[in-house]
Amino acid sequence: GGDDDCLSDVKDGFEAEFPSSVALAPGVRLFWRLCDLECDTSKLASITLGIRTTMQVPDDGYVSLGLGESMVQSVAYVGWMHAGTSKVVSYRMGSYEAASVQPTGEEIRDAQVVKNSRGGLSMKFTRDLKKSEAAINRPGAPDWLWDALDLEVTEKAFIWAVGKSWNEEAPQEADIHTDRSAGGILVNLKSGVSERALKLSRAYVAHGACMAIAWLVLVPASVACARYLKGEEGLPNMLFLNLHQVVVWSALVISLGGVSVLVVELNAKKSKHLHSTHALVGLVPMVLFGVQMFVGLVQAVFWSNAIKVLHRVLGLASISCAIAAVVTGVQHLEWQFGVQHAVTRTVVGMVVWLVVLVGFFLWREKVLQDSYGGATPSGEEALTSTKGANGHADGSSTPHGPTGVVQESNQLKQGGGGGRGG
Repeated sequence: GGDDDCLSDVKDGFEAEFPSSVALAPGVRLFWRLCDLECDTSKLASITLGIRTTMQVPDDGYVSLGLGESMVQSVAYVGWMHAGTSKVVSYRMGSYEAASVQPTGEEIRDAQVVKNSRGGLSMKFTRDLKKSEAAINRPGAPDWLWDALDLEVTEKAFIWAVGKSWNEEAPQEADIHTDRSAGGILVNLKSGVSERALKLSRAYVAHGACMAIAWLVLVPASVACARYLKGEEGLPNMLFLNLHQVVVWSALVISLGGVSVLVVELNAKKSKHLHSTHALVGLVPMVLFGVQMFVGLVQAVFWSNAIKVLHRVLGLASISCAIAAVVTGVQHLEWQFGVQHAVTRTVVGMVVWLVVLVGFFLWREKVLQDSYGGATPSGEEALTSTKGANGHADGSSTPHGPTGVVQESNQLKQGGGGGRGG
């Protein structure tokens, strides 16, 4: 169910009470009512905010409505029920750490938290429309709090979260959310129009492009060089190795560049680097790739079948993990930036591309089998074969015949075999 589920009768009475509402996410809806001087000239202008979530939480769970584009440098109104009493407290959040969550001292009125019929929590409260002087002047209050508390603006970004429990005095790491918003939703409090506050930046685009080129194009190309250019007629003896190494190092440089642009972006936003599934999954192929390249260098000095197999296994593992990282990265784009159908399109595109790659490799393997009498040659056989230019195995009438191939094999065994990644 999507937004319609959140609009259904959940027995919290919000539809009748609030004139304005907007969906923040499937199953999450924001409600608000502005009361300016025309409401009651004897009081300051106020705003009543409400949030309904339909994710099931325990009886002592909490719901949070935040003002900001992300958790860092935002204000959160956390609501829960304690001994049958509704509690709503305003907190400032300076980072992702629980220690940064501190009460603002802001006055909250008419707080109510109820368990709705969907098993989620519905919360509403009233605060002055004007920024709280008590919160701003509180000892230790950061400078960014002034803007975070500001609701006298036409547009404001909202975030949300739900969790299993909440410690009012000193929030703990255990109080972390079980579900949360993917990013701020910018809401026009006058018109009710909403849009995502976070926009897809060029850094994210560059990161994705670099990783796709490195792992889906260059790495397979390096495998093809190592596997299918050995002993090719008319090519220099060591060309396959040189191309293999150049393409592999190019893939490493481009992938590190893709990581670097995103690290700079996250540092500018004071965001965590490894707080998402994609970041953790993406770290695995980078580590495997580095180990594989080290094994390749060892292979150049200590040639053995065991090292060759390890080199291949690490390569296959890193490519597999990279594909998983691409999928989780696109999921992140769809979830946080609202890129519609990004996962579906990427998966379809990758499947088509992988089919093309597999088809190419199968075709090349068939060519090798036909060239070597129906058996797929090993790396040594591809180098030491006396196959001549006329396609026969007698080694006759070819400048790249027995003498040339034997010389190439000797050169490799003397120190050039590290590139035998095929």
